Amino acid sequence: MRFCQTLWTSDKDLLKDNFGWLSPQHHIMAWALSCLKLKKYYPVVNFYTDKKGVEIFKDHLALPYTNFFDDYSNIDLRADLWALPKLLTYAKQDQPFLHVDGDVFIWQPLKNNLLSSNLIAQNLEKGTGYYSSTLRPLAEQLQYFPSYLKKNLFSHNMKAYNAGILGGADIQFFKKYVAIAEKFLKKNNVANLKGNFNIIFEQLFFFSIAAQENKKVACLFEKTFDDNGYGVEDVASFPTVDKSGYLHLIGHFKRTENICEWVARHLYIEAPMIYLKIVALFREQHFFYHSKIKDVHNLPGRGNRISFQFKKTMNLIKELTPKVTPISKSQLTTYIESSKNLLLKELFKYEQKLSRICSKFNKLNSSDLKEVEIKSVHSIHFASRKIEDKEHFRFKRNPNLEIIYSTFDWTSMNAASEGYVFMRLSKMKDIVIAIVPELFFNGYREVILDQICENIIVLHDEDISYGQLLKKMFALFPPSEEKTGYEAFCKLIELKTTYLIQNKILI
Repeated sequence: MRFCQTLWTSDKDLLKDNFGWLSPQHHIMAWALSCLKLKKYYPVVNFYTDKKGVEIFKDHLALPYTNFFDDYSNIDLRADLWALPKLLTYAKQDQPFLHVDGDVFIWQPLKNNLLSSNLIAQNLEKGTGYYSSTLRPLAEQLQYFPSYLKKNLFSHNMKAYNAGILGGADIQFFKKYVAIAEKFLKKNNVANLKGNFNIIFEQLFFFSIAAQENKKVACLFEKTFDDNGYGVEDVASFPTVDKSGYLHLIGHFKRTENICEWVARHLYIEAPMIYLKIVALFREQHFFYHSKIKDVHNLPGRGNRISFQFKKTMNLIKELTPKVTPISKSQLTTYIESSKNLLLKELFKYEQKLSRICSKFNKLNSSDLKEVEIKSVHSIHFASRKIEDKEHFRFKRNPNLEIIYSTFDWTSMNAASEGYVFMRLSKMKDIVIAIVPELFFNGYREVILDQICENIIVLHDEDISYGQLLKKMFALFPPSEEKTGYEAFCKLIELKTTYLIQNKILI
């Protein structure tokens, strides 16, 4: 069986457009990791793209695709019909194939009985109010669609197949499916139908045509998911991927920071040179690029060391006073001193502490930071081990851990289209924020600690096993003789420990 992937850039800049991901570099990193995971198990993985895709993924990164096909450089297509090039790729196949989206990662081979099926999909989807509210208004604007599609679209039991993976041995079915979809698009005025409209002619069409022809579709997941019912544990949990073997970062998971960080971390471990080539494309976004990253990896590139930017303070100033002229870093202290906004003053104090900590991190040994990056990925195997195995794990606290006590949780201050959003702001007691150094991106990580996490960290002043940690932590809790109470306690400590491992506080 041949595997294939499709990336149509629609003439967007891969270095500037995030394509629905947290950032452009996470988008590129995801494609690289997806490719490498497929090539680990399957010899033929073809990449259908355009000139810009070839320039980045072949010429610059040299990803190990079997073939690069520049088929979509001159395609006359609106940018919002992003699913159609995927369908065109299906129609190009002349032997059994499996198309895999660029946000899908496999950690083990797919089962042979799945790959030998005539039609293959990730899973069956059941429409809920989400599909009804998003797709039916679009459908009502259509002048033409086959009766079997109309029946599905306006059914109380709308169904589709998730196309994270899609393919099979029935080549003629795919050619017919694509021809029907193209006819559907040509006969309808789709100029005003954007975004979710792709779900109709890709996923709902696939189900409708297969059902009309009584075709059986083999699915990777036996479970039928609600259209908006995909949880982290179902398709996006990197810490437990050793068990699941398959991830599909659907929708908002592509914009979830900690999930995108796992994409980057795993790519760094599996293919450090490819990862570093991507980092070099975004060197000004990596605090230590012109110092530690270049040193430890012997990378080329000129430039001055990046200084701390006080981004949150600057952004809050812009939000509070949109008409204010840009303020330079040298003018910032004077501006803050003259401001009467207490929230702004508190944020500036916090970032001043961060700046001093980053200065300390700048003095750390580059090789030590690299070692922490590597060990942090391997440490997460704890999450997928059996309970009896976990008791023997031993962790040490990150030796470069710093703590900031703050009135507000500045880590949850996020930019949003409607302005800055503050979550979990509290003046009831000090917020404890852990700061740990990172070799890449900002150069540091901010992590909120609750009291349980604080106690776990304190207990790691000494060398103890996870089993010993459970005993010491249990002594801090109110007595409970119920078995269910102890099981709940163990689950809680496991979640907190995993949280500290994920955030590089325990290694």
